[in-house]
Amino acid sequence: MIKMKHIFSVFLSMLIVCSIALSAMAQEDAIKIRTPQIISTDSTENTNVKILAAPDGRIYVIWQGKKNERFHIFFREKIGENWLEPIMVDDVKENDDYDPAFFVDKDSNPHIVWVSKQNQTQEIHYAYRIGTDWIFNPPIRSSQEYNLECPSIIVGQNGNPFIAWQEGKGIAYTIWCSFEDSKGNIQTRPVSEPDSDHYNIYPQLFVTPMSPMLLWYEAQEEGFVLRSAAFIKDVEKWVDYPLDGMQLLPTNRLPILYSTKKGNFFAVWYDNIDGVDHIMFGTQDQTTQCAGIIVDDGSTLNNSLPSAVAGNDDEVYICWRADMETLFSQIFLTKISNNKPGKTILLSDGIENYYSHPDMTIDKNGRFNIVWFSNAREGGDGAIYYTTVEF
Repeated sequence: MIKMKHIFSVFLSMLIVCSIALSAMAQEDAIKIRTPQIISTDSTENTNVKILAAPDGRIYVIWQGKKNERFHIFFREKIGENWLEPIMVDDVKENDDYDPAFFVDKDSNPHIVWVSKQNQTQEIHYAYRIGTDWIFNPPIRSSQEYNLECPSIIVGQNGNPFIAWQEGKGIAYTIWCSFEDSKGNIQTRPVSEPDSDHYNIYPQLFVTPMSPMLLWYEAQEEGFVLRSAAFIKDVEKWVDYPLDGMQLLPTNRLPILYSTKKGNFFAVWYDNIDGVDHIMFGTQDQTTQCAGIIVDDGSTLNNSLPSAVAGNDDEVYICWRADMETLFSQIFLTKISNNKPGKTILLSDGIENYYSHPDMTIDKNGRFNIVWFSNAREGGDGAIYYTTVEF
């Protein structure tokens, strides 16, 4: 009886998915959504998945997963329509490794950073690939006293990486950054005030036409504020560079920040509006000041965990986790054109598998590549899922 009930539930979910997909196709000019596939074949309890497209057309995915009773950083590569086997990137097998982030340089080389932990020691690790060879740098930062968290990385046009993270304990956290100076020496310095007694958290690095930019949130008495700094090459220092056109950004919601090819910023977050959690989008301009508009079309519930990517011209694409009537913890997508959101589109398969934390990228052919994980802690299978979308 239980088995028949499960089969019926799956069948009902698939009927609903098919109905929603047909509706979305009619509304979005026959959008093409590939059936999601599992790409984590050698690890369990997978989380923290991220995806990027390389300039040469390859697709890279990284995530944190468990193997041999330890957590490690995994990397998988897609060439054309073929996936290579996943590899375990971290080079210290007795450590537990978490919170990966990565960047793809102009030559299509992947650069990965993560946090490594063993006993009471935490370290920021960095590895990159040239051709087929992985190069492992010595730990960027090591501490037995402080927590090292939320690493971020970019690589400049000259090939030099910038690596930022938050460091501290209790309520005192400082933003740090490591970079290579003109003499080839590695400099590791605090960017926010080192003697602060409050949070400086969630650093994000960006390549902009002007210079590398570092953004983060700083706690003050009235709440969080957005801080921003530009890297001045001539003096090799981070200098405060307040951003105009973002004065109404709801910083207490700690929005995730993105940049367009032109160097403008936009943000996504979720907030409770009239008793319902909605996905919000704000853009840097003099009119809206990044105040935010509701993205979902009202057909979904419990909207959260958004991720975004900038398309061409004035288009932004946002995916997130939400429920829809009898469908729980699914992945959805919408397109924003000229600050106007479209219909909410279901991407996942409708199975109650506790899907979470989507991430997305656009490949050189304009196809959207999207990943998420099934949360094992909530009752999911712990796998990494991948799909593509074509408009």
